[in-house]
Amino acid sequence: MIRSGEPGDSVIPEKNKNNKVNKNNRMFKQLIYLISFLSLVAVLPAGATETEKDQRKFDYFFYEGLNLKNAGKFDAAYDAFNHCLAIDSTAPC
Repeated sequence: MIRSGEPGDSVIPEKNKNNKVNKNNRMFKQLIYLISFLSLVAVLPAGATETEKDQRKFDYFFYEGLNLKNAGKFDAAYDAFNHCLAIDSTAPC
């Protein structure tokens, strides 16, 4: 315990002083972690790009067309394959 020496001054326990310093250090570390996390989130991609989305759509309709063809539904398969061509006309369908 630390005494200031003046009459009437309160006694400040050393323990409370260290707790205040530890609390400030902890808050500073949390702030650093928060800033680091937010900077990582800003750098990460937001999701699939347009070409990836188009590729997934193309794959879905292509395999759906194959399933319809195998089921004997040729008109529906033709429509699915035409949809593939609308998405990517350079792909060998």
